[in-house]
Amino acid sequence: MSQIRPLAICIFRNNDRILVGEGYDPVKRETFYRPLGGGIEFGERAEETIRREVREEIGAEAASLLFVHAREHLHVQRRAWA
Repeated sequence: MSQIRPLAICIFRNNDRILVGEGYDPVKRETFYRPLGGGIEFGERAEETIRREVREEIGAEAASLLFVHAREHLHVQRRAWA
């Protein structure tokens, strides 16, 4: 994949538990779990992304969101020189 795909992920916490959604990776043939969220659309703020994704994924409205942390994962592609 050669495109950058920014994501907004939200952790909903209740004491020592967090809300996660279930997904399936057909390549690995494995079920996985991750916090709710998804891709940020062009011109969309991260908070708007969270609200949209929560509506899409579980049909609920997110209230009182609090920004806590941002994390960047930078992937570097190295070329093999002949």
